[in-house]
Amino acid sequence: MFEKFTKPARFAVIDAAQIAQGSGNKRVDSRHLLLALVRSDAKVRAALTAVGAEVDAVDKHLTAGVENNELDAEALAAIGIDLFEVKRRVNEQFGEDAWQAAGGAKRSKKQPRFSPDAKDALKAGLLESMKDEGREIAASHLALGILGVTGPGSDSLEEAGIDVRALREQLAGR
Repeated sequence: MFEKFTKPARFAVIDAAQIAQGSGNKRVDSRHLLLALVRSDAKVRAALTAVGAEVDAVDKHLTAGVENNELDAEALAAIGIDLFEVKRRVNEQFGEDAWQAAGGAKRSKKQPRFSPDAKDALKAGLLESMKDEGREIAASHLALGILGVTGPGSDSLEEAGIDVRALREQLAGR
């Protein structure tokens, strides 16, 4: 099935695995896939903006959901330190993914597996591409797949106050 993915969709899946691995997760779930799409796909970002979401806030919310340091961020915030701002500034100063690279030695080198919800989202993306009678699975099809299944990806957007149904309609061009 992977050969049917467009290059941007393929890169998003690879990026999702890297995000999962970099954040110490043993499985890629639909949040990792969604985060990779938010970071890489202009159509996904435009659809988020069209439904009133702030792309940077969505990225931040999804990042917090995939990282295993939410309590650390809360503890630091209690003493006036914004961990996400620190990460942003480190990456700004030292280059993209510098924050992750600094902790890379502590991370597992084992390739993460896809969780059942991520597999369901990928299958749903395939079904979305078939609705378009396309021979390829585009990044927007992956996004529609993620939003069409129950899992941490769509749940995270709902937690952030985003109307998932409206976002699906925006991505589908309805």
